[in-house]
Amino acid sequence: MRALSIALLLVLLTGQALVPAVGGAIGPQEEDDAATLEDLLGGLSWRAIGPAFMGGRTVDLAGVPGRPNMLYMATASGGLFRTEDRGVTWESIFDDGGTLSLGAVAVAPSDPNVIYLGTGEHNPRNSTSFGDGVYRSTDGGDTWTHIGLQTTERIARIRVHPDNPDHVYVGAMGHAWGAHPDRGVYRSLDGGETWDKVLYVDETTGVSDLAIDATNPRILYAGMWDFLRQPWNFRSGGLGSGLYMSRDGGDSWTELTDEKLDNGLPTGVLGRIGVAIAVSDHDVVYAMIESTDGALWRSSDGGDSWVHVSDDRAIASRPFYYSDFRIDPSNENRRYMVGGRLNLSTDGGAPGGVSAQRITATTSRSGSTPTIR
Repeated sequence: MRALSIALLLVLLTGQALVPAVGGAIGPQEEDDAATLEDLLGGLSWRAIGPAFMGGRTVDLAGVPGRPNMLYMATASGGLFRTEDRGVTWESIFDDGGTLSLGAVAVAPSDPNVIYLGTGEHNPRNSTSFGDGVYRSTDGGDTWTHIGLQTTERIARIRVHPDNPDHVYVGAMGHAWGAHPDRGVYRSLDGGETWDKVLYVDETTGVSDLAIDATNPRILYAGMWDFLRQPWNFRSGGLGSGLYMSRDGGDSWTELTDEKLDNGLPTGVLGRIGVAIAVSDHDVVYAMIESTDGALWRSSDGGDSWVHVSDDRAIASRPFYYSDFRIDPSNENRRYMVGGRLNLSTDGGAPGGVSAQRITATTSRSGSTPTIR
């Protein structure tokens, strides 16, 4: 067994098996040793042992309505994966594109065979990679076509019209390391053959989040984020940041964080913004805003007025990387805040502060069990 261990170590270190010196003869004992080693190694097979952390960031998930077993998972540096058995097994389905760094994935609600994939991780840490635009699949992810926006570098969110798979909105965060005009909200009415930039602020402000009202797709919300990464500094926030709303499918936009509106939202210099519309009540909208005034705001009248419902920094830890959350589709008061830790809130409409519970996992011999505390 000791000989086998030494042989395996040498193979791993040198990348090749042991061979006799050139011109040397193999004796009877060496023949027996080689046969024994070959027999022992013949029963071994390769298995994946990493990386499991630094290469494991998940940036977006997309389910398929009516097919609870199927899920698409976009990763920061490992491409796109698909499961058809609720996560028991996964298949890599984006290996031939121009990059494996992804930012967003979206399935068309009216045709689940149509999938849009935005490249470039949207959590702009100094180690993130950039993308090369948007891809489209019309066969459930088996094959892909590049459909443009190549110089946007980072896609934060993609939203598809609920009734038309060719009508799609892309939220481009853009370049992290310098000013560039290729960022903002882009719209295509022909499946990505042509694009129009329908919301743009300036060369350092890109999209951090994008939401569409499934019952009235002319209503959209966009979180715009003014940021800049430099080798010696990272600036999250600026005068370009703000929450915007469109009531005509993106033709025109209103900045909801304009102090002239006096609607309850924070104003001035803001950071990263996340926004989501409740499926169970489309008048309920939440905005997670990096600011000195708090963390979470709620509107119960479709964006006309807002109430500050939480200043708990735990639900928005490191907001320049996260500011992300999901609303329970059956309960507008139940939300999962996605950050350095996963938090759950079940009292989303309580003025004066939303309480959040941390969700952890305890592991035993029987497996991992979620715990709320």
